[in-house]
Parts: sequence; C-alpha cells; structure tokens
Amino acid sequence: MTVIDQSFVWVQGLLQNIQVKILVAVILFLFCCEALFGSEPTRISLAIQENYVALPIIIDLKNFFSESLKKENILVTFIPMPLFRGTSLADAGEIDGEMIRDKVSMEGFNNLVISAHPLIITPIKAIYLKKNKKFSHANLKKYTCAMVMNNKTVAKKIVEDSLPCIEVTKPVQAFQLVENGRVDYFLLAEPLVLAFFEKNPAWKDLFAIDDKSYIDLKLYVVLNKKNAALMPIIERALRSGLQQDFSKYKRLQKDINKNF
Repeated sequence: MTVIDQSFVWVQGLLQNIQVKILVAVILFLFCCEALFGSEPTRISLAIQENYVALPIIIDLKNFFSESLKKENILVTFIPMPLFRGTSLADAGEIDGEMIRDKVSMEGFNNLVISAHPLIITPIKAIYLKKNKKFSHANLKKYTCAMVMNNKTVAKKIVEDSLPCIEVTKPVQAFQLVENGRVDYFLLAEPLVLAFFEKNPAWKDLFAIDDKSYIDLKLYVVLNKKNAALMPIIERALRSGLQQDFSKYKRLQKDINKNF
C-alpha cells in the first residue's frame, strides 16, 4: 500500500469517526430536548358536582386525581356542574367525563365507559337532630326524609323501600329542613356530612349521623367512549397513587377503594 493509499484510509477512518460522533451528539441533543421539554400532555376535562366542590374531602380527591394523573402526563381540568348535567355533557362529548358517578345514574347514556372497579365506596347514612331521641334506623318508614338529588342509586332504593321522602337540589337545604322540623332526617354520603361539619363545626352539636349505613354507594371514574383508550392509563395512575404517597390524604382513607 502506497503512502497515498495509507493517507486515504486514515482520512476515511477519521471521517467515519466524526460521523459517529455527530450522530451520537444528535441523539444526545434530542434526548436532552425530550427531557427538558417533554411531550405535549394529554388534557382532559372532568365534571364534578358544584354543590360539593368547596368541601375539603372533594378538594383532596381532586388533588389526588390531578397529582396521580400528572405522572402519566395527563392534565385534568375539573368543571363544576349542577346535578346530572355533567353526565349529559360527558355523554355528548362536550366534556371528557366525570370524576366519579354511580352506575344507575348512567343508565340510558350510551357513550360512556367506566372504570373496571369503583374508586370510592361510601356509606349513605341518615342524618337527624341529636335531640330526636326516638329516631331509629329500624323504623325509617315511620319518618319523613329528604334526599339530595344527586344520584339515582339512592333514589331507586328509596322507591324500593317505600320511604316517604322529598328531593332537594342542595345539601344545605336538607340540613335546614331537618333543623326546622319539616322532615325527620335526610340521606347523604357520610364523608360529605363530615366535610360539612368540618366547615360548620357548630353543626356537630346539632345533627347526629346514623350508626348504620342505608346503602353503600359505589362510585366510578367515567369517560366518554372517545377517550376509552385513556381509561387503563388513568386506572394505572390512580392505583400507583394509592400505593405511593396516599397517606397525606387522610380524609379519603376510609372511603377510597384500596383494591381499585
């Protein structure tokens, strides 16, 4: 091999080495860009019931949802909605879903999918005046009740049990009706009642919570079918959240489904 040939081989090897280094540099640059800027997050909008949005336990649930899903690069916007409007808009695809909803309330809506397991399992209990010493869980039919019009599972059981009951649109109305003696008790999820007590400490001296549950309500994550592919990711994110730093959500400890 001549000197010229040797020189050519050396130059060719040098160029190849430079090309490899450039390729490595490009890959590292792209990796750093991904690390710095990340991929565009998936954004979803979920309805929550406006009557409860300011309660501490609902704030905790929203934070748990947001923090868990953020780790899967999903950003959630919660939209306060009245009564069943959230379900209707989720079914129509105008929003992406609901944070939690019972199964019966979704009957007749064909464009919704739910999580494989309930995220929340909570007791619906009777709330009555502490001074009403005659109140008895065993004789609910003897008393008049109020029910906050927010889910059909409870409403269905009330009809099945033939309980004399009126519907109200806001939980505060139910408290007022009992306090004024217009009804004997009202039915509401126990953690929501405790949340109202937290915001209104004097109510704890006025109202009592029945020891027994009227019905245990199961609440599921809800998405429009167009977002069905997201459900396994959301479920995985929430399960991961339950297993990691869930201890800080003390208000949720009793009612969250640990087997979600």
